[in-house]
Amino acid sequence: MRLSSLNRQWLYDLATETFFRLTAATKRTQRLTWNLPADVQRVVAVRWPSRYEWAPGAKWGDQILDALARWVPVRREEIAQPYRGTVQCHFIVHDKSFPVAFNTSDYPDFLEPASVAETLVTFKAQFDARGYGDDRIVAGGYLPSSTRLYSLLDHLRNLGAREPLYDVYGRFGLDATVGIRGEVLGELNRQTLFRYFGGDSLVRYSRYLQQAARSKVCVDLPGRGPLCFRFVEYLAMGSCIVGWRQGIKFPGPLSDGVQHVAVDDTPTMIQQCAELLANGQRRRSLGDAARQYFDTYLHRDQLGAYYIHVVLARCGVTSQ
Repeated sequence: MRLSSLNRQWLYDLATETFFRLTAATKRTQRLTWNLPADVQRVVAVRWPSRYEWAPGAKWGDQILDALARWVPVRREEIAQPYRGTVQCHFIVHDKSFPVAFNTSDYPDFLEPASVAETLVTFKAQFDARGYGDDRIVAGGYLPSSTRLYSLLDHLRNLGAREPLYDVYGRFGLDATVGIRGEVLGELNRQTLFRYFGGDSLVRYSRYLQQAARSKVCVDLPGRGPLCFRFVEYLAMGSCIVGWRQGIKFPGPLSDGVQHVAVDDTPTMIQQCAELLANGQRRRSLGDAARQYFDTYLHRDQLGAYYIHVVLARCGVTSQ
C-alpha cells in the first residue's frame, strides 16, 4: 500500500521528534539567573497535586512540576484544587509547609482572591504589567506548548543558522474564542510586500517549529489572552519576532525593539515585517537577543529556579 504525501510527512516528523528526544542532552543549565542554596535539595521539597482542578491543565501544570523537579524533590499527593485555573501546592522549607499557587489562566484579570489570600505566593502566568496591588502576586513567566521543544531546541537553532526558506511565517488556529487572528491573517495573505507562509492550517508540532526556524520573520498574535505559547517558542529558537503588544510582565525585563518588535495594528505589523526583511543585521540582532532572553529567563531550568528563589526569599532564606 502506497503512503500518501501527508502520511509520509507525518512519519518523517515523528521520526525526527523521536531521534532528537532519544539523543538530546539532559544536562541542566549551568549558569542560573536566580541563585539557589548549594544544599537546596535538603532545604526545599514540593508537594504537588496528583490531579488538577481542570484535567487539560496538566499541559501546563506538568511542565511547572518538571521545572521544579529539576532542582528539588517533588512528591505528588492528593491536594484539594478548589480554585479555577489555579494549581495549589505546598513548598516545604526547612520542614515548614507554605501554600503556593500557580495561576495559569489565559486572562490577565482572572484571579481567585480566596486562593491568593491563603498563599505565600501566587505565580500569575499572564501577569498584567500594571500590577495587582498585592505583592503576593508575582509574574509567573510563560511556557511552550510542549516539553518536546527542549529535545528539539539544538536542532532548531542549527536550522535557524541556515539560509531561510520563508520570508514571514505564522501558523494559528482560528478557535472561535480567539479574537483578531482571522482578520490579521486575512490581511497578511492579501498584502503584496512579501511572501507570507503559514495561515490557519495547523501541522505537527515539530514541523511548525522547523518551519518557524527557517523563516526570516515570525509573526506572533494573541491567544485567548495577550500571550500565546508561540511567543515563547520563537524566543527559544532565536527568531526575529513581530507581534501584537502584550502588556504582560515577565520574570525578566523584556523590551520592545530589543528582543521583539511590538505593534498595535495590522498595517504596522505588515510595515515592520517588510522593513525587517530588508535589514538582515537588524533581524539577527533581534533574534540573538530573543534567544538570550529565553536562556536567561524562560528556559524551564531558569523558571524552576526562579519559583524556588522567590519562595525562599518570602520565607527569609537567602541564597549564598
